[in-house]
Parts: sequence; C-alpha cells; structure tokens
Amino acid sequence: MEKWFFPPQVFMSAGLIVKRQECSLCGDDYEKCDHIAGRPYMGRLCAVVLKEVTPDHVALVEAPANRRCRITAFSVPGGRRNRMTWVVTPSVEKENGGNPMEAIIATSDD
Repeated sequence: MEKWFFPPQVFMSAGLIVKRQECSLCGDDYEKCDHIAGRPYMGRLCAVVLKEVTPDHVALVEAPANRRCRITAFSVPGGRRNRMTWVVTPSVEKENGGNPMEAIIATSDD
C-alpha cells in the first residue's frame, strides 16, 4: 500500500563502530549473558544496548532494517520538499547554501 499512496522513499542505513554491548535485562556484556534479544523474560523484552558507539558511515539502501531511517526532505528551488507529502516549504537561504537534505539515520530503538 505504501507504494500506491506515497511517493517513492529513499532509505538509509547507518554504519556504527560499537565497542561494547549490554543486555537490557541483566546489564551484563551481551555476549556473556544467557538472554536472547527480542525474547520476553518475566514480562520484559530483552534488547541489546549499544555502548561506546562511533558513527562510521551512512548508506542509501533499498531494504533497510528500520524503515523509519529515511531521507525526510531535500532542497528544491524555493524551499524544501517533504519526501512523504511532496509539499514544498519555503526556506530562508543561508550563507553556506544550507543542507541539501534532511534525514533520519537512526532511532532510539535501533
């Protein structure tokens, strides 16, 4: 349905360097604990918590792990075009030309 109702989307994937991963349930190093991410334990879901994260790169992808990571707007003559609604919002020109696009590259639940 998304393909019929919305303009084509451009998805993003962030490459990260992660030095440490913790279990959200026990706080131990995820590789050492017995919990499995995505499974429930006594009413709580286990998740991997990334610690000491350094961004490395961003890539354009066709099949993202998280579909919320996408280009949200881009520059056009006279303003910024919203990628979902296709509406152009006038923008004030900046000295350095502004940003060519706006994007979500990661969300808090990634």
